[in-house]
Amino acid sequence: MVVIGDRLAGLSLASEAAAGGLERVLVLSPSDPQVYPGRFEAPGVTVRYETVARRVRTGRGPLVVETSTGPVAARSVAMGLAYPPLKQLSPRISVDPSVSHRAHTHPDHIEGPPGDVVVIGEGDEPVEWTFDLLAQGAKVVLCLHHTEFGKMSFLARRMVRRLEARRRITVFWRARPTRVYDLHGYPMVAFDSRQTPDLQFDNVLLSEPDSSPSHVLDHSGIEVEPGALPVHLLLHHSGAEEHLEGVVTVPADQAWERMRSRHFPSLPPAAPTAATVRTGRLFDLESRYYNATITWFRRVNPDLWIVRVRPDQRDSPLVPGQYATLGLGYWEPRVDGAEDRMAGAERLVRRSYSISSRIFDARGYLTDPAYEGALEFYVVLVPPTVDRLPALTPRLALKHEGDRIYLGPRMAGRYTLSTVTDPFSDVLFLATGTGEAPHNAMVVELFRKGHQGRVVSVVSCRYAADLGYVARHRALEERYPNYRYLPLVTRQNAHGARRMRIQQLIGDDLLTSETGLELDPSRLQVFMCGNPQMIGVPEWVDGRPTFGETLGVAELLAERGFTLPQQGVKANVHYEEYW
Repeated sequence: MVVIGDRLAGLSLASEAAAGGLERVLVLSPSDPQVYPGRFEAPGVTVRYETVARRVRTGRGPLVVETSTGPVAARSVAMGLAYPPLKQLSPRISVDPSVSHRAHTHPDHIEGPPGDVVVIGEGDEPVEWTFDLLAQGAKVVLCLHHTEFGKMSFLARRMVRRLEARRRITVFWRARPTRVYDLHGYPMVAFDSRQTPDLQFDNVLLSEPDSSPSHVLDHSGIEVEPGALPVHLLLHHSGAEEHLEGVVTVPADQAWERMRSRHFPSLPPAAPTAATVRTGRLFDLESRYYNATITWFRRVNPDLWIVRVRPDQRDSPLVPGQYATLGLGYWEPRVDGAEDRMAGAERLVRRSYSISSRIFDARGYLTDPAYEGALEFYVVLVPPTVDRLPALTPRLALKHEGDRIYLGPRMAGRYTLSTVTDPFSDVLFLATGTGEAPHNAMVVELFRKGHQGRVVSVVSCRYAADLGYVARHRALEERYPNYRYLPLVTRQNAHGARRMRIQQLIGDDLLTSETGLELDPSRLQVFMCGNPQMIGVPEWVDGRPTFGETLGVAELLAERGFTLPQQGVKANVHYEEYW
């Protein structure tokens, strides 16, 4: 299934489809993942960013979506599109002309800081507006009197509940605005409930998603070619049916069940979805144990994520290369449905993760850890096995931006750049998978302090889709001529990455030809993080290293005259055992 657009309705459909057993679900998002990521991605859903759909046509069997990044074939296509901004205010509420310049039909019409805003409307759109306004620092009152809450997408319902529970917004469930009048140049909103006093705001936002399907489709600019398999257009109003050639309108709250029965009848029917309501017990547990908020959650692929967490209070400074502890309650649900004897326990499961770096801040400068409000983590979903039941990542998989989490109060670890004292020395970072996380922070620290020697970061993964930081490192290469990023893959041939393991890169003396960096122990510091088999940490017997059966990089470096770390010895090889 392909879902066009990253609106809440479309993302809800994608999430329900993946949860319902559909193996391949792709969301085409026009957003930039660095500036405005898809906000509510779900496990099992792949999001292709910066991709604009232009045409849906009938192929030889499946539908074909022509996009700005190439064609995509699918058995079914759904469109969750933005409603065209209204040219005039809703007739449902009276607005005095003297304050009409502060009453808007879209957040983009607000000039300057939004301030205090009341959002009035129906369906998912007011919730999406609310989320965007909060990101701009607004204080929001959301009026849902008109909305049938159960007919909103489940992601919209969940977001309302969570924002209200976090006291980030005020929700008026029953009070209906009836009039907007002028008081000293600012809009006062009158409500039909005697229990709700008239309130003054800086701006009023009125959503009226009553546009016809043809109007919504015309506004999107997407051409739909008539075919045997219709495209599904997600709308809030189930009564807004309109017969368009090649298009079927579907209520957002019923989209997956309608599409499942039409295109995927072999999958089981979806269970009825209810509004996610956190009970008082769960609120108490979160308040007691959680002390941080997830501010960014990007899924590199369904099993690999970049997560940013902002602590409520920052008690200790970050030294690049260190780690911090993340935790979630055993009462949280698991994505894999595995039987967990600890499920429901009022305790935290915790695990330490090396702290990564977003590398560039919003202005394009190298990040400074002293001013980073959130910590970035690079996390892979660990599946259950016969002898191991992971407890944290299957719960983290169900989290989204805005969710609460535990973050250890202090950062720790000795795997830092403390040994790199010569700004003209060379530095080599070797990592497998998410082991590159601390190296990202360390590379930024070197260049932020003006390091002049050569810096090379090598990362080995199974597939190119497991490389989450390539674009950022390519930007670093363009900015710093003494930097090189070398991605390796082990299970495929991929453009822009060599197919080999790190042991082969070092053992066959290919490092110099690939990067220009020489394995010279007199001027090179080597840092390794990741799979212990790649590192090959030795055991020390009478001051001599004893290596295991699997050839690791530590043994290869020792053969070339490098000094491995042991107590009382100044080493030029350093490693963090990540597994």
